[in-house]
Amino acid sequence: MYNEIVSEEYQSELIYLRDQITLNSFRIGDIALEVIRQNKTYGIMECYAAIGMFVGKSSRTIREYTAVSAMYQPEIRVEFEVLAFDHFRAAMRLGSKWYEALTWATVGNRPASVDAMLAKFSDATVENFEEVIQESQLLNLTRRLHSIAAISPELPKELIDKLVAVLDEIEMALAKLAKSATMTMG
Repeated sequence: MYNEIVSEEYQSELIYLRDQITLNSFRIGDIALEVIRQNKTYGIMECYAAIGMFVGKSSRTIREYTAVSAMYQPEIRVEFEVLAFDHFRAAMRLGSKWYEALTWATVGNRPASVDAMLAKFSDATVENFEEVIQESQLLNLTRRLHSIAAISPELPKELIDKLVAVLDEIEMALAKLAKSATMTMG
């Protein structure tokens, strides 16, 4: 159906633009991580605002780019290079199923849409909506703490290592809970 709507010429150009947007979004996030690591004077929000001013984006957008960049290391980005930045951003909301969702989205001639990926992998139903939101918030908190630990040069290395280890344990425990809940439902 989409091939009937958008000509081949525009399809090629749009795919090129998608790839550039993805590369640029990750690069902005990577720069933000580095600026925050190097910064000794200003807070994280001031760094987001400064970077946003130079690229014409809001602090919130820069914070999102930074979180996505912190979550997905370069090897993961390369593995899923056919996907758009929004696939990565959306997969973060899927908790422990992020890798499975990104893998699923790459099967076939064209990547699945972000909407299709979320529809397939989101656990949210009317009955468990609050529980899914709480788990997602906890996973987002652990990821945020991961990125803060990674960009806080003033913290002793031993403390950062302990913090990261605890956060990893929390994420593993959440993944086990999600897996056991899926097994009891299926």
